[in-house]
Amino acid sequence: MLVIRQEQWEAMRGAQREAFYGDLLRKMRTQHPEWCAEESDEATLDLIMWAAAKARTYGLFMAADVTRFVQFVMRYGRDFETHPQMVWARAILNDPDLIGPDKLACIEAQQAAG
Repeated sequence: MLVIRQEQWEAMRGAQREAFYGDLLRKMRTQHPEWCAEESDEATLDLIMWAAAKARTYGLFMAADVTRFVQFVMRYGRDFETHPQMVWARAILNDPDLIGPDKLACIEAQQAAG
């Protein structure tokens, strides 16, 4: 029987996380070239990691959901959900009756409605 020690498991998870962040960095460079042109890769990666951690506090755990949340942060700024004109986003993100993808869909629908 194969036994994976805790430190081995953590190393594998860390490698997956680093690969995910690297993929996100490449995606953000393509989707937000104006932002990335003004910031170093290190600063962009720091923002991505910060946004990913923040996404988890709202129950966004799937890679696709974290990616969408990072895109919101890139588009609207850190703590966008606390800005006076976007307080509705905070209510959606904190709604315990919504799951991750539904929270993001509600935010996108609200944005589209203006």
